Amino acid sequence: MLNEGYKVLIKKAKEIYKGIKCIECPALNNEKIFFNRKGFQHLLYKKGDRRNKSDQINRLILIQDVVDIVRESQKYNELRDNGDIKFWSLVSIKNGMCITVVICQKGTGVKYFLSVMAKKHKTS
Repeated sequence: MLNEGYKVLIKKAKEIYKGIKCIECPALNNEKIFFNRKGFQHLLYKKGDRRNKSDQINRLILIQDVVDIVRESQKYNELRDNGDIKFWSLVSIKNGMCITVVICQKGTGVKYFLSVMAKKHKTS
């Protein structure tokens, strides 16, 4: 039963994800952020190994939050420049969770969604 729900979640998440195509991101000078196969695969796999089900589920249920964060972020949190590859992180606090969205660009290619993760937000 749980396995069936997991498969349904992946199917629904994939349909939503495929429908996104691209979103303009104010934090990155309104450049289009593309939602390609690499990003969806990264929700399910890490370095070629399948993520555990719990990790996959946690990432898949954040897809709508990803859309909102990319669309609404006015600034990025961090830029990591690894030579030919750049990574930007967009961070938002929603429902007591700190959600981080990672955008990637290889060389002068398009910017695309790479990953999302969430952890409980620590309040001071």
